[in-house]
Amino acid sequence: MLPVLLWHRDFTRSTNAVYFPTNFRRRASKLAGHDMQVSAPKFRWEWNVNTVAVLVGFAAGFVAWGYTLAEIQAGRSLNSLNIEKLENRIVSLETNARRLDNHELRINGVEKQSSDASVALRAVEASINSLASDMRLTREILERLEKAQGVRPVN
Repeated sequence: MLPVLLWHRDFTRSTNAVYFPTNFRRRASKLAGHDMQVSAPKFRWEWNVNTVAVLVGFAAGFVAWGYTLAEIQAGRSLNSLNIEKLENRIVSLETNARRLDNHELRINGVEKQSSDASVALRAVEASINSLASDMRLTREILERLEKAQGVRPVN
């Protein structure tokens, strides 16, 4: 135990005082007289409950560590197989996605061609309608000319 230092002003003297606990003074007086002879402890080979418990604990710890290590390695191998399967599935899905993109491009091309063809058909239809009206007009003109000349129209 360390001494407790109490600093205070002693009014009878002009010095600072240091106070120690009383049991510290007794211990210090015993040690100062060298009354106690202390010898080094002797080594003894003993098996007691604590020794057995500690050794069993170490053995159980090593067994648990080995079991845990085996479980981790088994889990890693299983996970690597699962990762390989997932990679194969991803590759097949990417292939299907590329195939779908290719089909989408082809369908877009066909749709563009069909819309262009419908625009062209409308233009042809407009041309045919224009030609039909021109043919009617030409026929009417020919009929008037034939009437004026007195020639009978041939049907």
